[in-house]
Amino acid sequence: MTAGLRQLSRRSLRAFLASVVISCQPQPRRFLDAADKWQWEKVLDPLIPAVEAAIGQRDGPLPYDGFCFILHKGADKTSVAGRICSYCVQFAPRRVSIVHAAADRDQAAELRKVMTEEKALNPWFLPGYEIHNYDITGPTGDVEILSSDAKTSHGKRADLIICDELTVWKSRELWDTLNSTSVKRQGCLTLILCNAGYAGTWQDAAIKEFKKSPRWYVYHPSGIVASWINRQKVDEIRKTMLPTEAQRLFDNIFVESLVNAAFPPEAVEQMFLTHNGRPLGGISFEELAA
Repeated sequence: MTAGLRQLSRRSLRAFLASVVISCQPQPRRFLDAADKWQWEKVLDPLIPAVEAAIGQRDGPLPYDGFCFILHKGADKTSVAGRICSYCVQFAPRRVSIVHAAADRDQAAELRKVMTEEKALNPWFLPGYEIHNYDITGPTGDVEILSSDAKTSHGKRADLIICDELTVWKSRELWDTLNSTSVKRQGCLTLILCNAGYAGTWQDAAIKEFKKSPRWYVYHPSGIVASWINRQKVDEIRKTMLPTEAQRLFDNIFVESLVNAAFPPEAVEQMFLTHNGRPLGGISFEELAA
C-alpha cells in the first residue's frame, strides 16, 4: 500500500491530495473525502496545474503566475499551503526551492504544526522529509520559512513563493523583496492565502491590482463558505468581538482600520457627555470641536 501511494503521488499533486489523510472531526480522513466542493473547483482546480508547471511536472504556458485566495477565518488556508509544500519536497520531478512567508512567528509555527500533524497521519511519506523551525527539507526540495516581523533580507531564487496572511503583515519590506525575487526564475509562482484586510492599506491596493491583472487569479467569496464552520457558534462569537473584526474575519470584507478611523461627530460628542446629558466640565461640543 505504501509503495502504491507513493507511486500515485509521483504522478500528480491531485493524486497526492486525494490520498493524504488530514486531521479533521470527528476523526482523520483522506482530504478527498473531507474537502468541500468549492475547495476543488475554486482553489485547487486552477492552482494545481500552475504548481505542477512551477516544479517541472508539466509543460506549456499557463494563464496565471499569481494566485490570491481571500477566505474567512478557519477556511483551511495554512493547511493548503502545508500540503503543497509537503508534496513539492517529496514528489517533485526535480529539486525545487520554496519560500513560505508568514505574518509573524506564530503563523509560521502554525504551518509547522499542520505539516507535523499530517506527516504523523501519513506513514507512507518518504524518508528524509524533515520539518525544522525555520526550514523544511525533503528528497526533492526545501522550504525556507520567513516571517514579516523578522529583520531579514531574501535574495534566493525560488520556484514557489507562498505568502500567508499577507493582509496583516506588519511591514511591506518583505513583500517587496519577495515580489521582485519572483522575476529571477522563469515560471516562479506566487501564492497568497489570507483573510480580508483593511481598506486603504498597501495590501488592499495590491489586491485591487491583482484583481485587474490578467496574470493573477483571485478568489474572494463573500461570507463563510466552509461547511465545517459552525454558523451558530460564529453568531455567538460576534457578540464578543469588534463588529469590524467580525466583518473582516467571518464576512470576508475589507474594513476600515480603527487606528486611522474617522468617527462621526455625534459619536465623538457622545464620548464627552455625562450621565445627565451635560457636557463634561461645562464645555459645549461646539467649543470642543472648534
